Amino acid sequence: MIPFQGVQRAFQECLGAFEEVMKMKEITGPYLDLNGLCKRLGISIATAYRLLKRRKKNGIPAHRLQGNWRFIIEEIDDWVKDTL
Repeated sequence: MIPFQGVQRAFQECLGAFEEVMKMKEITGPYLDLNGLCKRLGISIATAYRLLKRRKKNGIPAHRLQGNWRFIIEEIDDWVKDTL
């Protein structure tokens, strides 16, 4: 049997993850995962990871959601227009 504190902690973690997802949906709208970004920009996964490593320099807009990279379509489109 799981102690009450363990259940409470697991519930808090699930609730936090759910709130993070809902916040992302409310604020950002449609988004891409890493594969979607590569298809949209016509780049390889390796190139995408290089851009992520240098995102402080080149300003590629990226967000971490539960350990996965997410890219907001509008932000990516604006970034591409600004960098060209």
